[in-house]
Order: sequence, then C-alpha cells, then structure tokens
Amino acid sequence: MTRYKLCGIDHTARGVIRGASKWREERERERECEQEQKAREKNGFAHYMIKEIYDQPEAVRTVLEDNHNRNGNIGMRQLGLSAELIRSFSKITIAASGSSRHAGMVGEFMIERMVDWTWRWILPSQYCYRDPVVAPHELTIFPSQSGTTIDTITALQVARRKGACSLAICNVPETPLTQLADANLLTHAGDEVAIAATKSFTTQLTALFLFSAHLAQVRSTMKRCDRVGLARSAQVAGTDREGTGNRCVMPRIRQAAPHIQRFHLHGTGH
Repeated sequence: MTRYKLCGIDHTARGVIRGASKWREERERERECEQEQKAREKNGFAHYMIKEIYDQPEAVRTVLEDNHNRNGNIGMRQLGLSAELIRSFSKITIAASGSSRHAGMVGEFMIERMVDWTWRWILPSQYCYRDPVVAPHELTIFPSQSGTTIDTITALQVARRKGACSLAICNVPETPLTQLADANLLTHAGDEVAIAATKSFTTQLTALFLFSAHLAQVRSTMKRCDRVGLARSAQVAGTDREGTGNRCVMPRIRQAAPHIQRFHLHGTGH
C-alpha cells in the first residue's frame, strides 16, 4: 500500500480498494454466466467485435433520450448538480485512463468551446502523485467504463479530500466510482465482450457533449453552431428505430466493387 500512502490516502481508501476488488470478482463471476448465454446471441454477426461496433447507434440513442426532455432541450434529471452549483464552477479537470482518457481529451475541447472555461486533462495516477492544487469551486470529471479502476477511484478520493466537486461518467451503475462521486452521468451502453472499446467510448463522447451543452445552457454561453448540433442530437433521439439496424458496410462495398482486393484506411492521431 506504499503507493496509496504516497497519494495521501488514509485507511479509508484501503477499504474502498478492497471493496472495488471484491465487487470486480463478483462482477466477473456474473459476466461468465452472462457470456455463456450471450454466446448464442450475436444477432447474426461473426463475432462480438463487429456486433458491438454496430450496437453503437442504439447505445448513443439511449444516452440522448435519457438526457433530452420532451421539448428537445437538455434535461439531465439523473445528474444531481443544481444550476446554482454549476454557475459557481470556475475550473474543470478531467482525470481518466485508457479509452476513457481519449474521450476525456475530446471532452475538454467541447467544454472549452461551449463554456469558455479553463480546463486541464491528467492521468489519475499523476493526479495522485502530483498533489494537485485544487481551485475554489473546481469540478473534476472522472470518465470510466467499468467504474472499478483503482487509479481513478483513488484520484476521486484525492479530489474530494481537496474540496473539488466530483462527477463520474460511467457505463455501469452501482460501482465504487459512482458511489463515491458527488454526481453521476450514466451511459448504459451495456457490457462489452470484445476487448476493444466501442460503444462505451462513443457513449462517453455523447455524454460529454451533452454535459458540455448543459453547462453552456445554464451559464448562457451557448453559440449558434452549438445550438445547431444540439438540435440535431435531439432529432437523432426522436428518430424511428426501424431502419437503423446493424448493416455491415464492408460487404456492400465489396459487392459494389468486386474487383478490389485490398482496403486501406488512412488517418492520423489516435
């Protein structure tokens, strides 16, 4: 436990860490049973990776529906942060690792553009070791797919001890992270059997966009282009589900151009 002593965490954190490990073991046993059943439920796909890629439209739609009201405006009933508290925030820090780190890096630019706030991004492990200076009225956001990452849980403990308000963006309810955070934004993307993050990542991006828009609405900083994007997201939430099923694009490309032997995807960054 030397690592966590360096972080300045007392014996209470030990209980949190043990609880997280126990929760993870129980969750793994549940997943083993679930996966045996799900092995017969790939919906016609060859493997889970491709299935979960095409689960994304429905997963994104769920996040949009959960956070839009009947008028098409952002209505984050589950958030638990009052308008008065949101107006009091002066700084935002996003602490995340893995694929959640990349979602957080995109989220920073969303917040900067919509809300005109200062922000910083940091790895949870660095957050602990650097003994960060927490500004008055600071909000610290912790995106996490599982809600059981030890570094992220520990960073949340440090943030709360230093007086920051904490927000967990998580796929799984009733996790150590969501139980410790002051506020929660759940994505409900469902389990990912494949190793690579797909729908958990895209739903985190969606949640960060909606949260940024919510901050801008409350603080009256939303720009015209942001309103257009928000209106389009509301249209997606209200679209009929028929016709948005899983249709793999690559086989159709091959049918249209049967002479092509290889496909190359070019890009930059992550």
